[in-house]
Amino acid sequence: MVEMFNFDPHWLKNVITGDETWVYGYDPETKRHPSQWLEHGEPRFKKARIFKSKLKCLLITFFDVKGLVQYEFVPEDMRIKVRPGRPKSKPWYSRECYLAKKSAKASLTTFKETNTDVDRNIYVSNRKRYTTLINFNKKKYLQEKQELLKNARDSANFWKTIATLKDKSYIQGNITILEWQCFYNKLLSAETTIGSDLSTLSRIDPELYCEISITEITREISSLANEKACGADEIPNEALKTLPFEHLVTLKNIFNRIINSGSYPLIWSKSIIHPIFKSGDRDNPSNYRGIALISNLSKLFTSILKSRLRNWIEGRSIIPENQAGFRKGYSCQDHIFTLLSLIQLTLRRKRRKLYAFFVDLKKAFDTVPHSLLWSKLGELGLDFRFVNLIRNYFEQMTTTATTQTWPKILSRRPTRSPALMMKIRVIGCSRASPVEKRGKPWLDIYD
Repeated sequence: MVEMFNFDPHWLKNVITGDETWVYGYDPETKRHPSQWLEHGEPRFKKARIFKSKLKCLLITFFDVKGLVQYEFVPEDMRIKVRPGRPKSKPWYSRECYLAKKSAKASLTTFKETNTDVDRNIYVSNRKRYTTLINFNKKKYLQEKQELLKNARDSANFWKTIATLKDKSYIQGNITILEWQCFYNKLLSAETTIGSDLSTLSRIDPELYCEISITEITREISSLANEKACGADEIPNEALKTLPFEHLVTLKNIFNRIINSGSYPLIWSKSIIHPIFKSGDRDNPSNYRGIALISNLSKLFTSILKSRLRNWIEGRSIIPENQAGFRKGYSCQDHIFTLLSLIQLTLRRKRRKLYAFFVDLKKAFDTVPHSLLWSKLGELGLDFRFVNLIRNYFEQMTTTATTQTWPKILSRRPTRSPALMMKIRVIGCSRASPVEKRGKPWLDIYD
């Protein structure tokens, strides 16, 4: 290159070089970004933990001495050829295993060409070393997973470790698009008009229906879980945790505008259902659990409403003590302790019997009519504006169900409910009314 430059000083003007880099969905803020002036006695701004964005795209650029010549973003479905290493299906397969296998193959090729005892012994030695290394890495990998299971501090880490040990191979059942459509139509078509008139409600409660503050937003953002799937807007929770103060003010204005107008952004009303196989016959749609992906901004807004509703309900002791589902400070362990205590008390006496009755309702949360829930909330004395705000959110909800084989299917309601609806159903499901079905289908094919 030096000789070419000495021969032609303008030689570099004809050179075009390239580079590639990962472009992330957002850049974590630095320590100086959240800095702000505070009044005397004003509490410090709570800074969320910073996580790097997991949404990324490969950018390839070409440039010369004058600047950028061309750039291209690699499509998501395009595979990138990387250096050979361990297969994704074998986490214990290290670079050392790859080199040992390559050495064994090379010695086998040499032995086939020469057919001598020396080369044969070399091949046998390399193959034995490769087999020993594979067995050692497998054993070490399983021991590490056992230690992680023993030292798991919560259920999330425990089941995350279990998931790495499961076979992730997925076989799609032979379910046609019409079968999926009929399944969701039958599941979501049950509705009732009994008690759906809320025009007679007039109760006003400023504790429930008031403008959202920055404190509520920061509290709910700090409780958001990381590494969660995004909705249609593809905004992860990690991005919300890195928002500067001025963006939180903008978010507060958007939320308060929704409360005052009762109108939601269209993107918030869209959810994507991914059917996950549970057990049984793969050709039966009822053996699939629908996981709905909703906008994280929408979940942030409804989580604020859920917190207000929870504080209002708990402060008036409306939910009985024997209800432990979807309540803070309660868990399934409370019921297990109660059942175990009953068994122990019964066994202390001779010839005493204890009968336990377990009920598992099929699609219980998906088939509860929403109008009955709105009426139940009104009967409990909630602010009618708060009830209408929740009802408007779920009435304009649309769902797109996707599978690996068939096109998208459009529904008017999600089969899996967000946390706010779970809380409402816990409050309202204790009282049921006759259900009147309507013949209007809830599901259409989406092109």
